Amino acid sequence: MDDFSKKLPSSVEAEQSVLGSMLISDECLPQVFNTLTAECFFVPAHREMFEAMQRIFEYSRGGIDPVTLIDTLKEDGNYDEATGKEYIYNLAKSVPSAQNIERYCEIVKSKYVLRKLIEECESITSMCYLENESADSIVDLAEQKIFDISEKKKTGDVAKLSAIITEEMTNIGNIASVEDKTELLGLQTGYSDLDKIVDGFGKGDLIVLAARPGIGKTSFALNIMRNIAQKSRKKCVLFSLEMSNSQLAQRIMASEALIDSKKFRTGNLTQKEWAKLADAAGQLHDAPMYFDDKSGITISEMKSKLRRINNLGFVVIDYLQLLGSSRMTENRVLEIATFTRNLKIMAKDLGIPILVLSQLNRESEKRSNRPLLSDLRDSGSIEQDADMVMFLYYEKDSEGNPVNPNVVTCSVAKNRHGMTGEVKLQFVKEFTRFSSIDTQHEEF
Repeated sequence: MDDFSKKLPSSVEAEQSVLGSMLISDECLPQVFNTLTAECFFVPAHREMFEAMQRIFEYSRGGIDPVTLIDTLKEDGNYDEATGKEYIYNLAKSVPSAQNIERYCEIVKSKYVLRKLIEECESITSMCYLENESADSIVDLAEQKIFDISEKKKTGDVAKLSAIITEEMTNIGNIASVEDKTELLGLQTGYSDLDKIVDGFGKGDLIVLAARPGIGKTSFALNIMRNIAQKSRKKCVLFSLEMSNSQLAQRIMASEALIDSKKFRTGNLTQKEWAKLADAAGQLHDAPMYFDDKSGITISEMKSKLRRINNLGFVVIDYLQLLGSSRMTENRVLEIATFTRNLKIMAKDLGIPILVLSQLNRESEKRSNRPLLSDLRDSGSIEQDADMVMFLYYEKDSEGNPVNPNVVTCSVAKNRHGMTGEVKLQFVKEFTRFSSIDTQHEEF
């Protein structure tokens, strides 16, 4: 290999221009700190200067200039008296203005990304030669590493507290400037009483919705998905391991048009119902909802597909116990634990809430009261890994029959971010439609 091929990409001049701009203009600091981190700088001395500037900005010890920078570097023991002072003052003099700071940052970031690509590709190549992992695992890891780099995420590196605090100070400032605070809440389910309890579904949340068969968990998930897609206009994806895309579409159309879903099988619709169906189809035409009905799909396959979707907002998986695995195992509890852990990691990596449906064990049917977290089927890891656990159930009489077959209780049994509680919902089974108990239609 030629020597030039081994030279890591870098631009010392662009790094100097960024630092020089920061020394002469405080106005560019928020943009720089939002774009770059210390590791983006190739020259070690530049990384030390950038970290020192972060601390000055963080503690508001006056503006950033050569004098305050030199003083901070001395405190850190990173200052060379012989060359440091002259070099720092030359940085400030070499940049006539900070107007081109955005371009300087782009160059520094671009070189850093190329270096990270080289680093990760070398790591992936080594794994391929060693053959210690399955091909599927290596492919998944490779996709994850490339995805993280493309999203400008830091992979494999620890983050210094000062850098995190600097970013959070900027975020808090941005939050304070927003007049309508509802925009800052998680994705709203569309059921006002439920949203009051959970404050919506947050980024990186793993939400488990569990119920016994026939309670309507798929219908409820579809209703929530429809509401989120309509309100947020973000793309929502449902992976169905049990029902076909056609069956899911029929349920959504039945809920939207308020037509008995059984009529879709025979086509025996009245003229009025055909008109309602056509209107519903028009309403749903532009809804950013996507479906995948591949049976036995693995989490790795899901991640690969989701990474390619822009403006992704919400994912539903129906359901947990039908997920496929790339590894053979006879321990079902361990397998489910692996699923929930990987789903939580996927939610965090993609920065979206994931709603996964789950079954309850038969013991829950023997009681007339609400299900317990211990009723989650196959593994206690479901409760452990989930940020939120919700149950759907009918209140039963002494003989075990539903008190009201049109009323389903949604119980928030676990909520890592806030309250727990219960909400009564009306469920019209023939329409596969859930609504608040006091109204048939949620307002947005």
